[in-house]
Amino acid sequence: MNKVFKIVWSKTKGCYVVASEFAKSHQSGATRASRKVMATLLLSSMVLMQHSVYASYITADKGFMDGKNSVGFDTGNVSSYRLLLRGINGITTTLTTYDTNAEDGVGTGKAMTGSNKQVLTIGLSTESQEKLDQAASSAASSASSAESSASSATAADSSATNASSSATAADSSASSASSSATAADSSAFSAASSATAADSSASSASSSATAADSSASSAASSATAADSSASSAASSATAADSSASSAASSATAAASSATAADSSASSATSSATAADSSASSAASSATAAD
Repeated sequence: MNKVFKIVWSKTKGCYVVASEFAKSHQSGATRASRKVMATLLLSSMVLMQHSVYASYITADKGFMDGKNSVGFDTGNVSSYRLLLRGINGITTTLTTYDTNAEDGVGTGKAMTGSNKQVLTIGLSTESQEKLDQAASSAASSASSAESSASSATAADSSATNASSSATAADSSASSASSSATAADSSAFSAASSATAADSSASSASSSATAADSSASSAASSATAADSSASSAASSATAADSSASSAASSATAAASSATAADSSASSATSSATAADSSASSAASSATAAD
């Protein structure tokens, strides 16, 4: 009896396994389970291989490739069964040799029919990958646009806040302008009062200038009188000097007169003494004559 193999997920083993329709039907006891298509699994969609592969032992775990007791599927006959993989467009498959030294077990050489260990790699086609990349790029662009929109909304909110602040500032400026206008009116009134006071000060200054001119004239007259007084004082000083000179001359003359008087007194005394002596001589002569 021919067998058709399918890759299904084993809940008990926790990995994908390959099972035949005959074996699955025997285990479930119903032919309905063997015909169920696992459309929701990615690994159930495969492209038709370019060549058939002899299947003896199939596993999804590298650790079981060299083990004897593994969870892989074994047909039990190397040369009796073949595994045909089919799928849909967008999935690519490559068959390579198994390499125990490779980290994932995938070799670089092309699988040969005589190789007893081979690796089937299932992946997306270039077109599918490009579509996924485009979708990812579109998603990134959408996310960027959403972020830009969010930033714009934030900026708009900030602008609204700034506008409200500006309106408040404008209202405050208007109040300040009104206060400034009131202050300007008060300043104008003060300026008018200052102008009146300045006019009064100018009149007072004119009167002060007239008084200063009169004072200057009086000062000039006083200066003239002072000059005359100075001249008179100089004349008086000259006269006093002349008087002093005359007094000195008079004093000198008086001293000379006193000296002459003193000399006359001395002469008079000498004359008196001589007269007295003459009288004495006369008395003596009289006595002698007697």
